[in-house]
Amino acid sequence: MRVLKIFSAYVACFFYIFNPPFSGLPVSPVKIFWVLSFVYIIKHGKILFFINKFKYEILILIATTLLTIPVMLVNFNYAVHRLYLNVVFLIECFVASFYIINSFVGLNREGRLEKIIFWTAITSALISIILLLNPDWSVYVRVNVLKDELVNKYGLEGHLFRGFALAEGTTFSYGIACALIFIMMYKVKGYEFFYIPSLLMIFVSIILNARTGVVVVLYGLFVLALVDFKSTLKKAAIFFSMIFFVSYLVLLGDFSQYERTINWIADFVIELTTFTHGEAGGTIDVLTREMLFFPRSMAEIFFGAGVNVYEQYDPRSDVGYVNQIYFGGVLYLTALLVMVFFMWYRLAFARGQSLMAAIFFGSLLIVNFKGDSFNISTSFTRLISLYYVFYCLSTSRGGGVLSNAHFELKTPEADDK
Repeated sequence: MRVLKIFSAYVACFFYIFNPPFSGLPVSPVKIFWVLSFVYIIKHGKILFFINKFKYEILILIATTLLTIPVMLVNFNYAVHRLYLNVVFLIECFVASFYIINSFVGLNREGRLEKIIFWTAITSALISIILLLNPDWSVYVRVNVLKDELVNKYGLEGHLFRGFALAEGTTFSYGIACALIFIMMYKVKGYEFFYIPSLLMIFVSIILNARTGVVVVLYGLFVLALVDFKSTLKKAAIFFSMIFFVSYLVLLGDFSQYERTINWIADFVIELTTFTHGEAGGTIDVLTREMLFFPRSMAEIFFGAGVNVYEQYDPRSDVGYVNQIYFGGVLYLTALLVMVFFMWYRLAFARGQSLMAAIFFGSLLIVNFKGDSFNISTSFTRLISLYYVFYCLSTSRGGGVLSNAHFELKTPEADDK
């Protein structure tokens, strides 16, 4: 029974975090958790308990949602869409996390959640590598198994060089979620045989899908180095030595069919290198020069213009801060940031998880430059919320395995032996 419970928790966390959009389902897997979550909360009389535990987060979300109402006078459909995103964020990132933790993970096993999350990432990374090495399988999955966003928007042929995953948001949120899990597990004690190869697989999965995840990895390593420079540097030396070795083998072999994927990855490495020397190129140049702009009038800067800059504006912008200011101004962006900093404060100080709070919410602030990331349900926000809700519900303060201490990597079943 214990093994079955662990496996159920693993399956629930996998589908909750990565949410693969199966073409055979009328809704995404995470939407199924809506029904299950509400049934659980009502059946077990947990409504008042949930509201009391997360009353400040709910109040901030209500205030943020109310700020969308004036925008309805300017752009009704877009304002309703933003309002809906805030409601979805509450349900999927708080209510669903509350249900999964209470029904599957449990609060009485220290470190279990982290280990389950690690195994979900290993599984997902393994799937990515299998799809990369089997192009026919990759095509089949994109066309017949998933509702692939790249295929639907741009066609199949032009985007076979990336998006190797059984997940939603393969070009953005998936890679960031994997990057956060990579950093979460970087503090595993020792250098077990299984540990470094597992991190390598996760890193490869990040590179193959969303290169932005690499930036999150680098930021996370920087934070870890501030806490324990010697250990972080030693592991980084071993890990990146393996990266260079694998890259060397790739160059020696015949990987001509993956030429576009390799070039795409190489371009990003060049972009990062030039950026560190004070020059911008490629995606970074587009984000910082072409997509970074703001409204001209002070009224629109403070209160917004109700404009969807991502889809209905020329020039368009991916930058989250630009989209949020054009929608509801600095006022709306401030409300979003209040939620980010309140969650950071509660996790860091009230729950004693200062290290992971800095990594999670610092990453959110960085990632919001690449795309809209605040108060939106994505793979990485659900991952952060799962961790956040777990430690908010936990009775011990600062007792988590990832506070500022190492923990040993074992299979989840090992806890029950």
